[in-house]
Amino acid sequence: MIIIIIVFLVVVLAGNIGFFAVGIKESQRKTIFQRLYAYSDRKESKGNSIKTALDDEMQQSFFKRVINPIINGIALKFNKNGKKSQQTATLARQLMLAGNPSNIGPGEFMAIQILAAVGLSLFLMFIPLILKLKAAFSIIFFAVGIGFGYMYPRFWLGGKIKKRKKEVQKNIPDTLDLLTVSVEAGLGFDMAMSKVAEKSKHALAEEFRKALQEIKMGRTRKDALKDIYRRTEVEDIDTFTNAIIQAEQLGVSIGNVLRIQSDQIRVLRMQKIEEKAMRAPLLMMIPMVLFIFPTIFIVVLGPIAIKVYRSFTGGGGF
Repeated sequence: MIIIIIVFLVVVLAGNIGFFAVGIKESQRKTIFQRLYAYSDRKESKGNSIKTALDDEMQQSFFKRVINPIINGIALKFNKNGKKSQQTATLARQLMLAGNPSNIGPGEFMAIQILAAVGLSLFLMFIPLILKLKAAFSIIFFAVGIGFGYMYPRFWLGGKIKKRKKEVQKNIPDTLDLLTVSVEAGLGFDMAMSKVAEKSKHALAEEFRKALQEIKMGRTRKDALKDIYRRTEVEDIDTFTNAIIQAEQLGVSIGNVLRIQSDQIRVLRMQKIEEKAMRAPLLMMIPMVLFIFPTIFIVVLGPIAIKVYRSFTGGGGF
């Protein structure tokens, strides 16, 4: 009975994947119909063009030919059903904070979660069957695979966000130094940002490129700088952008403001490093209490304990 239930679940999941895969964009459907129509035509020129198109498609990777259409189909369903949902908005913000990895949207990310859950659960479900274990283990492995496969993309996304924030935080002082040198050399602030974005290759330089593109498209410098903080959520970026906006509004020299901001951020970074150094002894107490102290007690007190035990039991000393 349990095996029948498992087979039924596999069939249902496979059917759902096929249902989502049908949700291909209208343009893709038209392309398919055009190919079928071209196949029915017996002209040699069309036959050669079809063969060339199929050869080009077959040379693509398995992911682009099979997996990517399935992801697009599932994403299309999510985009239609939940454009304004809170979960979609939260996921879109998290993807933005992670730097939009692989340029995927919320729908595509949810589709990856579903495929990861289904694929891992099916893989783990067959492990007990191969090892000839009880059918109950297949159900347990199936449930674990669904949970872990669905949550792992979220863990990966959280790691990308933390890594990007650290990268931005690390490059702020050096970037401000380059901006200060460029401004004091006679460049305008926008040109200085352009030079930094051109010469540097990190997350903050990429944010400068986006801000410059927004300014070229007509947005004000104030809004473009505020968007940098919105896309990174690093407090030092907020302090830097507010200082630049106030300096521009009050007519203060931007070069002096940049130099002061650079010095302050370096002082803050040094304070954070000292704070982490002060935490080190407390963190070292955990492995010392759990691993080092018991070993020392065994080596030092072990022979004494054995000697006392033998003395009270009449076994004598060593």
